[in-house]
Amino acid sequence: MADKFIIETSQKYKEFYYTIFRPSIIFGPEFENRTIKLMYKYIDKGFFFYIGHKKTILPFVHISDLVFFIVSSINNFKAQNEIYNITNNEKLSDVIEKISDCLNRKPPTLCLNEKFVRFIVFTFSLFVNLPLKNSNIDFFVSKRIFSIEKLKKTYKSEPKIFLVNKIFEIIKK
Repeated sequence: MADKFIIETSQKYKEFYYTIFRPSIIFGPEFENRTIKLMYKYIDKGFFFYIGHKKTILPFVHISDLVFFIVSSINNFKAQNEIYNITNNEKLSDVIEKISDCLNRKPPTLCLNEKFVRFIVFTFSLFVNLPLKNSNIDFFVSKRIFSIEKLKKTYKSEPKIFLVNKIFEIIKK
């Protein structure tokens, strides 16, 4: 892995410093994001449904926030030889509601059992190529929150641009 190589190199050469950023899914005006486009498409067609629960956390970060932290790390000695997560842990339900608002549609409420959806996807994928895959299901049931506490402590800042506030700009492109 690249992280391991960088860390080993810095241990070997003491004048070599690093700051590693682990951004979540990057979004912005110039970034095509398939996930966002598909959510928009399926909400617009009335096909979107939640899988398992409505507490899914979306790990997105705006390109401007990422650039801010990269530039801020250049002369930040506290950031040397450190690894940081950069993300806004946003609720899927908030993003879905905002997309629905943009489409002047009522937000979807249907929530299907995760095991049932996985069974249907597995069974039908033996015969046809479905747009919904197990990796999509994994994404849409995740409750994983990536900690940015270390980032906030070092930089006295955190990502400021939330997907839910920029969704209209993203989907209208």
